[in-house]
Amino acid sequence: MPPKPSLYSLRELSSEFHRVIQRFHDVELKLIMEKALTGSDMNRGLGRISLPSSNVVTDFLRPEERHCLENREDIPVLVISPSLDVFGLSLKSWKISSSLVHVLTGGWNIIAHDPKNGLQENEIVQVWAFWTGESLGMAIVKANVGEEGADDGESPPNLSPRGVLLSSRKYDSSASTSFGD
Repeated sequence: MPPKPSLYSLRELSSEFHRVIQRFHDVELKLIMEKALTGSDMNRGLGRISLPSSNVVTDFLRPEERHCLENREDIPVLVISPSLDVFGLSLKSWKISSSLVHVLTGGWNIIAHDPKNGLQENEIVQVWAFWTGESLGMAIVKANVGEEGADDGESPPNLSPRGVLLSSRKYDSSASTSFGD
């Protein structure tokens, strides 16, 4: 059984993630949860990560986002992976028994199974929410990785020579952050 995440183990977002998020300008940032990745989170056939309300440490949805999810509409979300690439995913809400579970879909497998991210079942991750204007974004951060960037002691990724990835195409971080086109 994986260790139960504890609020005592929550830490500040690393400077590398701050640099990527700041590229989107005027950002509001909140830690929303820490969780152990489950077998179903890492299951290629399911293609989603669950964000159970029981793990949420602070309310992170704006009223208009909550309204969309209550009406079974997906919300487009920019997601920063542990390797600092950015993808376009969808946030959905599912009611399972009497619990509400948010899920990120539509590209989760790319993040979950990219060797650069090094994600595996039982690994503790933090999920951070940020907004760039009216657009919701999230960052998936490995909780056991120190400020130096990787648990094997490698230096943090060099962000300057590469763009960040949005869905299946390269994203120019100096361009608009809209989800259109």
